[in-house]
Amino acid sequence: MTTAYKRIAERLEDLLGEAQYMVVKSQGDGNLTFDGHRKSLGELDNESRCRSLCLRIERVLGSCCEEEIPSLLEMYDLLYRIGYGKQPDRRFLATQRQRVYTAWRSGNRNIQESQIYSILKKAVNGGTLRTKMLKNWVRTLCVHKCFPNVTAHENYQRLAIVMRENIDNLIADSSIKSEASHGKTAKELKLKWYQANKIDDLSVLSTPLLKNYRSFVNSLFPAVVSY
Repeated sequence: MTTAYKRIAERLEDLLGEAQYMVVKSQGDGNLTFDGHRKSLGELDNESRCRSLCLRIERVLGSCCEEEIPSLLEMYDLLYRIGYGKQPDRRFLATQRQRVYTAWRSGNRNIQESQIYSILKKAVNGGTLRTKMLKNWVRTLCVHKCFPNVTAHENYQRLAIVMRENIDNLIADSSIKSEASHGKTAKELKLKWYQANKIDDLSVLSTPLLKNYRSFVNSLFPAVVSY
């Protein structure tokens, strides 16, 4: 990695951090409470800052790497709704997601399967490939209880997705039944996978990994475990 690229990556991290802060601040200040209340000066300032961040993200999207697009779009969508009070242009979002998908199909392995799964879920014709991907994930979990040969970040991203999905039909498939599901229900399997991947000492996690782990844990409620 060159020094120049490191500087770009650091600026991107700062931008995403600022965006995350504004979303949390806006939520605390009442911007996400849609009850017809008169907006405070703080809320109006939040809207202005969110619009400014949207413009900055749009500029970054014009030159960033494809694997950086999903995290930028996630924040862009939230900021746009707060700043402009409406959904962002669907065509703009679709164009950016297509960039990611095309790069992945062309062999960019910096793009994770979990990112592609989320893109396919928003695509009109993405159901077949998405189901195939989910089926492969469930088969892997039945054998290994985790996703070997991927980063810890990706492991928890995939786990969070699987926990939210209805996998009853998948585990009834004969190819998965024969690969260690052993007749367990979807809830029993998910609970086993949670126990195999839970972390007792959260202090050892980096901030990005803690965010992914929290997403995984939150995906368990209420279908798999209670708080």
